[in-house]
Amino acid sequence: MQYTLSELRRLFVVLIEATGAVPSTLGTRISQNPKLIPRLLDGDGCASMTGERASDYIDANWPEHLPWPEDVPRRDHQAPQPTRLEALGLGARLSRSWAAAILARARDRKRAAGASS
Repeated sequence: MQYTLSELRRLFVVLIEATGAVPSTLGTRISQNPKLIPRLLDGDGCASMTGERASDYIDANWPEHLPWPEDVPRRDHQAPQPTRLEALGLGARLSRSWAAAILARARDRKRAAGASS
């Protein structure tokens, strides 16, 4: 379960105001996209996977001294679930494009199959 977009907006506003965090830095930490948080705060949306990452980031990095906003129900924090690419063993290649990563994985499988024969 992830926070809704309105809950994420509220949480990031509280976090930024209380800590002085830079929105573009938060976006880069969450999704390698410095425009993520500024766009969310301007009312734009994001992809579901990005929303999950933002929710995981909030849960993992919420300062203990900062009270949780009463108008946002806190979800049970669980360890972040691996992305689809990480589940396929492509986590180290996430900085590449999806197509390049998938092609590299297929090439690795062919090499491994040839080596075991």
